[in-house]
Amino acid sequence: MNCYESAPEPYASLMRYPHILSIILYSLAFRALCKKHNENFHSFSRLLLWHTIGSFVSQMYFSFLALPVSYLPYPVYRSAGFFMYFDVPGVLVMNLELILITHSALSTIELLRFRLEAAKPDRSKFDPIKVLVYLFRLNLIVIFLYLTSSTPHAIEKQKEYKFQFSQAHPSLPVSNLIQCPNVFIFPPITDNQYMTSLVSMCSVTTTTLFLVVISVITIPFRIRALKKTASKKTIEVQKMFFISVFLQAIINSLFFVFPVSEFLKFAIGRDLADGGHFQLVFILMPYHGTAATIIMICFTKPIRDSITGTFTGGKVASAKSISRTMA
Repeated sequence: MNCYESAPEPYASLMRYPHILSIILYSLAFRALCKKHNENFHSFSRLLLWHTIGSFVSQMYFSFLALPVSYLPYPVYRSAGFFMYFDVPGVLVMNLELILITHSALSTIELLRFRLEAAKPDRSKFDPIKVLVYLFRLNLIVIFLYLTSSTPHAIEKQKEYKFQFSQAHPSLPVSNLIQCPNVFIFPPITDNQYMTSLVSMCSVTTTTLFLVVISVITIPFRIRALKKTASKKTIEVQKMFFISVFLQAIINSLFFVFPVSEFLKFAIGRDLADGGHFQLVFILMPYHGTAATIIMICFTKPIRDSITGTFTGGKVASAKSISRTMA
């Protein structure tokens, strides 16, 4: 074992080679989203573009820059991606992962907010969901500032934890890696900084899932109220967009739940005997973006028509038919 050892197979291949298909898919999605759309669909398409770019960046980061490798049952994590050749600290790699998770949560919530507002018959009335979204934004700003400002201190604490681990387990093979800069040791739950990060990520996960549930509960009532003033075609399009965003939200929620749950296991020291489960979580994390992009293409008609036109040579479908629904 050494600091610059490649990730084990077939894990490394699973984290990289399927991206050949993913990149093709993302290219088609970016091309469709960057097309000039109807003015009323333009705002929603910009949100979708932002969300898709975030998914693509996360996917490339996890699979190529970070490429996390765990050494269970020991609380040791090593970055085996391109970052390791530049001796990027493991703490910084971990914090960037958490920032990307919170960014995905933000873009998911903004998509839900947009669809809920579009399905609201009377937008002049007070909407409590807006308050939750504003609080969510504030929470993410605080998390971002905390993670960025606490990184130097966390790097110093890692030196202390690495020394303690080496003293406690001098004969373990993994001890040869401990002093590598690209290695991260999960701190004990008594570590205030680590505990704060865990609580923050749990709050993001809980709030996101709560808003997804609230959306599922309230959207049928909003659409029912919208029937009094909107056409049948408008209602159908609203349902189509909501299904698309809802399925994307579910997929992205799993992106938060899986890693947070595994990090909590490290914190409380349970179910750490099998490293294969944790490695599976790392494989699933980047491909959530591919799955969400497939859902977006399948359930968002203007995007689907644009991509279909690319292959058929036909004219990209116009978004005029949905102009009134996005107003």
